[in-house]
Amino acid sequence: MQTLLEGKSRKAEDVLGWSRHSVELGINELRTGIRCISDVSARGKKKVEEDNPQLLRDIERLLEPHSESDSHLRTTLLHTHFTAKNVRNTLINNGYIEDELPAERTFCGLLNRQGYRRRTVAKSKVQKNEMTDLIFANVRQLNREADADPTTLRISVDTKATVNLGEYSRGGKSRGLEAVEALDHDMASKEKLIPGGLLEPVTGQSFLFFGESHKTSDFMVDGLEAWWVQRKPALSDIRTLVINSDNGPECSGHRTQYLQRLVEFADKTGLVIRLVYYPPYHSKYNAIERFWAGLEKSWNGYLLDSEETVLKRAGNFIWKGKRAIVTTMAGVYEKGVKLAADQIRELEARLQRL
Repeated sequence: MQTLLEGKSRKAEDVLGWSRHSVELGINELRTGIRCISDVSARGKKKVEEDNPQLLRDIERLLEPHSESDSHLRTTLLHTHFTAKNVRNTLINNGYIEDELPAERTFCGLLNRQGYRRRTVAKSKVQKNEMTDLIFANVRQLNREADADPTTLRISVDTKATVNLGEYSRGGKSRGLEAVEALDHDMASKEKLIPGGLLEPVTGQSFLFFGESHKTSDFMVDGLEAWWVQRKPALSDIRTLVINSDNGPECSGHRTQYLQRLVEFADKTGLVIRLVYYPPYHSKYNAIERFWAGLEKSWNGYLLDSEETVLKRAGNFIWKGKRAIVTTMAGVYEKGVKLAADQIRELEARLQRL
């Protein structure tokens, strides 16, 4: 360029379409031998959450009890009835100085970047009864107390829809030069996997267990025991276990086999077990439902054609920076296991119901 265009940056801009500022920078680097590196990432104003991480943590604690996942598990977005204005005013009421907080519009961008979106008007009302709000208040209080106690661990448990193994389309997307090819008809699958899961909401650590028969109380508690064996070394200070769950048939507060197995688990481990149930028809507020939504989005773009593939996809899934722990549950789980009347009376003597 120095020979053809006389080393003039404006000629380079006119003839070659290059930026004259870039040309001048290159000429100076060539002349001095010093390479100039532009730190693009340092330009401009930092995002609110980067400048004030504590503010982001306080917002997450504020919205966590009032957020729900997509009821169809199609996205990992969280829905909350809080507006940006509500969030800002609540933070002020909790001790923040108004002049030191960003504007309401800035809060809108912050909430959107963190995955919190306001839900559009629903076409059908959620089923509620006179106890729903009272149950929610109780759940939130017990969860706050559990998270604040260093000797108590809160976990969220649930099962997921059966996974049919085969070359079936699951409606997802994956990046590639060509689309993944699936069968044009979903025939009745002979091979299935039953997913069960456990999430530690505060840390984000997850534990997944897969069976081949049925979702039962024994399946749930066997998964819980397998999780405890895996995590016990890191949780040596834990004395109380708070379990968030819905009232599904395999883990209902009136499922005698489930309660009996939990009593046996408590006796074996020395833990105090506390069951905290979300109101009926509100299981989507359970923290693990958001994890399931993320896992669905992660593996739906692939063919789950074998047990090995499912376990690999599940084991590679990362939630809140932590990779899922995955295992399989051997054996057949029979449905309809119940206790006799005298066993139920002995069991109830071990329970304290709220």
